[in-house]
Amino acid sequence: IDSPYRNLLTTAVLKLQESGKITELKDKWWKQERGGGACKNKGPNNTPNPLNLENVGGVFLVLVVGVTIACFLTFLELIWEVFRTSRKEKVSFRSELIAELKFVSRCHGSTKPVRRYKNEDEEEEESAKSEQGNKDFIPIGFESDKFGFKEPLS
Repeated sequence: IDSPYRNLLTTAVLKLQESGKITELKDKWWKQERGGGACKNKGPNNTPNPLNLENVGGVFLVLVVGVTIACFLTFLELIWEVFRTSRKEKVSFRSELIAELKFVSRCHGSTKPVRRYKNEDEEEEESAKSEQGNKDFIPIGFESDKFGFKEPLS
C-alpha cells in the first residue's frame, strides 16, 4: 500500500540526516540531557564490587525467614487438620497425629489411603452380624429344609 506521505517523509528525513540535524538531536537527548553518558568510563575505578556476604546477605536473610514461616504455617495446618479429623471421626488426637506423621515420613507416594473409622452404630451392626452368622441367608430360588440344607426350587 502506497501512502501519499511516504515520499515526503523519506525526503525530509534524508535532508535532516545530510544536514547533521539528526546527529545533533541524538547527542542532545541521548548523551547530554537527563544524565546521558553517565554510564561511560570515568576513570580507573571501573571494576564491579565483588560479591560478599554484605552485598547478598539480605537475600539469604529473606530466604531463611520465609522458609521458617512456611514450615511453621505447614505445621499449624497439619495440627489443625488432624484436630478436625479426630473430632469428626471420633478418634483420639494422638492416634490420628501418629497416622498422619507416618504418612508424611514415608516420603513416597502422593495419595493417602482412605482410612475408614467405625462409629458406634457400625460396630454394633458388625457384632450383631458376626453373632448371627449367615444362617438367615437363603439365595433367591432356593429353600431351606429342616436340616439347614438349601435345595433348588422345582
